[in-house]
Amino acid sequence: MADVFISYKSKSTLDLVRDTICPAIEAAGFHCWYADRDSPPGVYGGNIKRAIGECRIFLLVLDQCALHAQHIKSETALAFRRLAEGERITLVPFRVDTCDLKDDDDLDYYLVCQQIVDGCPPDARHIQNLIDRIIEILTALA
Repeated sequence: MADVFISYKSKSTLDLVRDTICPAIEAAGFHCWYADRDSPPGVYGGNIKRAIGECRIFLLVLDQCALHAQHIKSETALAFRRLAEGERITLVPFRVDTCDLKDDDDLDYYLVCQQIVDGCPPDARHIQNLIDRIIEILTALA
């Protein structure tokens, strides 16, 4: 089971997830799950659903491309459903550009009550703030 499920738009933020965010979280002692690394090609749907169903943090890497990606919306809806059903999951939106959630009614609805972690630009300071937030959440859930 992964502590953190990372939702992201492959075309725009895969490098950031693979090279920076995931290694920083795992260096702090927590396990991440993200599709490009942890799911065999072609069988994403069921694996993503299972991983979201088991994680303790749903980390959404937000950028302009993610706002309009149907997979991002579906993943966020699955995480939100767990939250709405009273399960122990925390949604952590991490904005890495100047995108505005109000540009997408679906994501704005799911995340309206969530504290967005500022990651713009996604430099070392912002990544460390994200890691600190994740450690705080996971420590409280332990």
